[in-house]
Amino acid sequence: MILFSIARKRVLQVRQAAGAGADFESFLVDRFAVAGGRLDHEAARAIVDASGGSSYYAQQIAHELFNISTRPRWPEDLESAVATALAHQSPAFYFLWDSIKSRTQRRYLMAVAREGRTASRSALIERYGLTSASHVQKAVRQLDARGITEGGAIVDPMFALWLRGLAGRPSRRP
Repeated sequence: MILFSIARKRVLQVRQAAGAGADFESFLVDRFAVAGGRLDHEAARAIVDASGGSSYYAQQIAHELFNISTRPRWPEDLESAVATALAHQSPAFYFLWDSIKSRTQRRYLMAVAREGRTASRSALIERYGLTSASHVQKAVRQLDARGITEGGAIVDPMFALWLRGLAGRPSRRP
């Protein structure tokens, strides 16, 4: 019961602090200081960027970074913290990835993870071996319906990072 109260209070503090990127950066710097560590604003900004602005992922990355060092080295320790956060999320991401049976959907997700929202669909079709614009539209509609993408963009920023890492591994094919 006491732990729930503490967790609930921290979640509320983070939600209030996460209103804007700069405010959240200051929040992370302050939290490190309160816990006896030191985090500069550049590292805090990198945490917010890596998390895609998600307060949950920013907290997770910051927690992992604090576990590595109370005075982290830039950027090596941040890269390790992001990798550790991704490793914690990996089982859920593998489950999601394995639930996607369509080869077109998988290829589309890999393409968007690598290229981002700015790439044109015709360029993605050519570069990533997607069949046609109509196939891509169908894949996007289905991914949007499942909440994996929104308007064709990957919703979960850490899932996009994970997919970029997956692309380099030979064991799982898109």
